[in-house]
Amino acid sequence: LPATVEVDELAKELRRLLMRFGDGHAMVRSPFESPGSLYLPFLLADSADGLVAFAPDRSGFLAPGRPHVVAIDGMTIDDFMDAGRPWMVDGSEQLVRRRIIRGFRGLAWVREQLGQPASDHVNCLLASGEDDPDPIEMTLPMARRMPTYGSWPRRDSGILDSNIGYLRIPEMSDRMVPHIRSAMADFRRTKGLVIDVRGNGGGTRSPLLVLAGYLRGPDESPWVASIARYRLSERFDEDHLEARFMKRADDSDWSSAQREAIASAAADFEPEWDRAEGFSDWHYLVLDRTGAAGEYFYDKPVVVLSDSGCFSATDIFLGALSGRPRVTLVGRPSGGGSARAQGFRLSNSGIEVRCASM
Repeated sequence: LPATVEVDELAKELRRLLMRFGDGHAMVRSPFESPGSLYLPFLLADSADGLVAFAPDRSGFLAPGRPHVVAIDGMTIDDFMDAGRPWMVDGSEQLVRRRIIRGFRGLAWVREQLGQPASDHVNCLLASGEDDPDPIEMTLPMARRMPTYGSWPRRDSGILDSNIGYLRIPEMSDRMVPHIRSAMADFRRTKGLVIDVRGNGGGTRSPLLVLAGYLRGPDESPWVASIARYRLSERFDEDHLEARFMKRADDSDWSSAQREAIASAAADFEPEWDRAEGFSDWHYLVLDRTGAAGEYFYDKPVVVLSDSGCFSATDIFLGALSGRPRVTLVGRPSGGGSARAQGFRLSNSGIEVRCASM
């Protein structure tokens, strides 16, 4: 008789397999999988001194004077991190840690995966710092609704003290384009610009193209921001990467200056991993002036703020601006990842899968 396997077990093992490939966009979901009905009643986040617990509305720490979490359900945070790694993409250390920390919210599901008993309460050990000789225990009821982080920091774009422009981009989406153009019009006479993309999980690359139009000097050339191939498949058309504003080197739409930028980038390009067979030719994302009304050259210093929540299109954003004249990146390393992710459903089991195509 043929071997059989439960759908949930198949989904579980398929996820563990896909997580080994380092694709931060990968996802596997069983049609029978329940996300659980009980959640951690607070939020967790990294600080310079360790993991802290705070109220979902960000009104304060879970325990005043003892913000740091030492253990949950009797397991140290390091033990939780080690136990959670097989379920997370084998990506950068900061990406793995951030996702495990955020995954704590689904504590009922985590307990199930770790073989721990279910409970409608959670026990926490909290301390004032690493050397606290007297940490306290708190037992709290689990929440019926998953707490959400929301966009953070919650600050609007505007002009700061000392005439410094502050451009907050909480998401990479087309709807940010008019916001960026309006803000840049206000920042024309500022002494410097801060671009804040902390916590931005990605989306489209249109905000990058718009902003780059202000950052290319009159005596500077266009530049290549990203190079990629896509997996050849009957599912993908010739313009599969057009949604990422990427084209082949021989595309007729390139200007002579853009062609020169591509040739220069291609000459020095040495990918860490490459497989030409079964993949398309290289595609290029070139940044240049857009020619939009009101666009001007912003010639003052620019600082870009990043953290581990920066992912996908925001990684491309940071990489594109890194090393550019007048631009400095400040903060923590981004998560790392770009995929042109594709989703499909396995016909027999109904399992949903998402994975990279480039």
